[in-house]
Amino acid sequence: MMLAMVVLALGTCPGQPPAPVSEPPAEPFRLISATPEDLGTVHGGVAVVRELRFRNTSEHALRPRISWVSCGCLQATAKPEAVSPGAEFTIRIVGTAVPAGPAQDLSAKYVVSWSVDEQLRSVEGEVVVRYSPSTDLVVRPTEIAAWCVAGEPLRVPMWVREATTNAMAPDALRPVISAGPGLWIQPVAFQDVTAPDGPSAVRAGLELGPTPPGIFDGWVSVGSAPEAAALRVPIRVRTVLPWAASPGAARLRASVGEPARAEVRLRPVGSSTELPACTLEVEPGIEGLSATIEGTTIRLAVTRLRGPDGAVVVVRGPDGALMARVPVVLWPTQRAR
Repeated sequence: MMLAMVVLALGTCPGQPPAPVSEPPAEPFRLISATPEDLGTVHGGVAVVRELRFRNTSEHALRPRISWVSCGCLQATAKPEAVSPGAEFTIRIVGTAVPAGPAQDLSAKYVVSWSVDEQLRSVEGEVVVRYSPSTDLVVRPTEIAAWCVAGEPLRVPMWVREATTNAMAPDALRPVISAGPGLWIQPVAFQDVTAPDGPSAVRAGLELGPTPPGIFDGWVSVGSAPEAAALRVPIRVRTVLPWAASPGAARLRASVGEPARAEVRLRPVGSSTELPACTLEVEPGIEGLSATIEGTTIRLAVTRLRGPDGAVVVVRGPDGALMARVPVVLWPTQRAR
């Protein structure tokens, strides 16, 4: 018993050094050179480059690769693909400076992998380059919200100029279009308004359309490419059908078991003034419900009102284009006894 207590006391002696703690393995490579991370002020269109060079300091073959980039405008490479012991490899990122806007950060992540005793190991790293665009731009409007008739174009005025200098040619100020799904935008009617010895400016009419009914989002960019836009003007366009019902819905009311009738008139919403010959579809079909059109008047009739129900009359033009949608409500005035 006494021997056991002596052994225990020796094991907890304050003067005894602690057991060694295992450390994570060191990186099998080291940085030997790097170009500056902050490039300062850069003119639009100039290449923005950052390069890191490493040396393989291990006894293993390394395989560097790029795993992520901050934007599609950035090109990142890791070369060579296989690095023998003592050899060097380079991580390089290249982008194009935008002409204006806030300070820019471009970055890419890389992974270096190797095998030890048939077990794969890897180390991740990141390379960053920063710069400030050299030009300040003024864009009006700063956002666009508009509505148009489906199938008809819409023009929105836009104005772009430099705030202080005339370092940029008007061509560099012309908008670059990046539209959302279903939204078609085209810059038209460019007019250069460059004052002598003053800031460059461009006036542009943006033509939107034709688009189907709905709400569509996109943006207009000023820059070398949509992905590297200096400024973005968000656009939201709501498109409506060219004809609408007045009143807004057809209401058929009668006692249960009795017939009912209603009519609505179609009025133009866009530039069209004459309704072409149209066909009608009732969706979903309701037993005994019929719809006819004469001129701009839609007449609905149900032979026997069975109870509360609803449908939509779809009005299509000769080419099948959607012209209007008319809600239909069937509502009994009293229940059958």
